[in-house]
Amino acid sequence: MLENPVVYSPYDDYAQSANTLFHFMKESDYLKSILMNRAIVPRYCMGNIGYLDIHIGDIRFKELAILQKYFCDIPFHKLTDNFELNGVGEAYKSLNDDEKLNLAKNNTHPDYYGKFSIAFSKSWGENRKLHPVHYLNAKNVC
Repeated sequence: MLENPVVYSPYDDYAQSANTLFHFMKESDYLKSILMNRAIVPRYCMGNIGYLDIHIGDIRFKELAILQKYFCDIPFHKLTDNFELNGVGEAYKSLNDDEKLNLAKNNTHPDYYGKFSIAFSKSWGENRKLHPVHYLNAKNVC
């Protein structure tokens, strides 16, 4: 008797997100490179982990370099919906008025992350063990 086979359906439905993973970029050359090299190369991004209060001895870790590549699973029909940006924190406060205005005007996903994109089925990502990022705030941390 056959074990339960994994059945792939290109039309899998996800209850709270899209069936497609998008990776946006600001430069057409980045997209050309992905297509020509058949690779999406991750890069190190700094993440603020000060709220986790991680210590080794007297050393407190406030930042962490994480090797990553971002994808979003926003439903296709919502990619150009406006979203509200509420600037907070020191980085936002350090922006000049023109930069703050630019953020307020460019408030769709492509405006913010770039108008060039490559898309994959979500099952493609699952089969390659891509994992979602779960954002935490101070109230979520144990």
